[in-house]
Amino acid sequence: MDRPTLTARLTGRRLLAAPSQTFLLSFTTEDEADFDFVPGQFVSVVSDSTYPEGHTKAGQPRQETRAYSLASAPRGPHFELCLNRVGAFSETLCSLAMEDIIRVHGPHGTFTRREGQAPALYVGADAGIVPIRSIFRAAVPPHSTLVQIAATREDLLFRDEFAASPGMRYLPMVAPEADFVEAQIRKLLSAHPEIQTAYLCGLNASISPIRDLLKSLSWDRKQIVFERYD
Repeated sequence: MDRPTLTARLTGRRLLAAPSQTFLLSFTTEDEADFDFVPGQFVSVVSDSTYPEGHTKAGQPRQETRAYSLASAPRGPHFELCLNRVGAFSETLCSLAMEDIIRVHGPHGTFTRREGQAPALYVGADAGIVPIRSIFRAAVPPHSTLVQIAATREDLLFRDEFAASPGMRYLPMVAPEADFVEAQIRKLLSAHPEIQTAYLCGLNASISPIRDLLKSLSWDRKQIVFERYD
């Protein structure tokens, strides 16, 4: 299925975590009354530039794209992205002025909630919490458990939202050792054997050990929805 390239205007900006310079950016599409996506998906932001000096195509036009998870639930022409000032591309986005225009391609991705699979375990490590926030903004999955992992308390993005969400367990963890995370998840699954699906998102070093743990407990790969950022 072809995905359109849309123009979107910056309509809001909120600093979520000062130490990591993480922002929540709000956009409104210029092209469509409704920007349809499934919570958990991402868009690719498109930028036109030229090849740098020293490249065999120096000075020639090129198109760059970067993928960013959608942080919001579908809401007409509006959507949100969450990112920090890491790399030139993200720095440019974080420095946009209000009403500036970007181009996005999408939506893309399969890190989405499977119907009929509640209750479930959700694990979001660092920026991996963003697509999970999108899922929870659409509707808090019933009887869900969310484990959020971050380097500092300030980087527990959206922690107040999650803590206030009814009908779910919220387990924030700040700079935990891998063994501690695995022990807590093992304890959780032992106490709640009804949990038979897991959604894991983040950097490979944070979430692959959890996937390995689930496999060691005889979970089938179809029970694990996995997305890594590196």
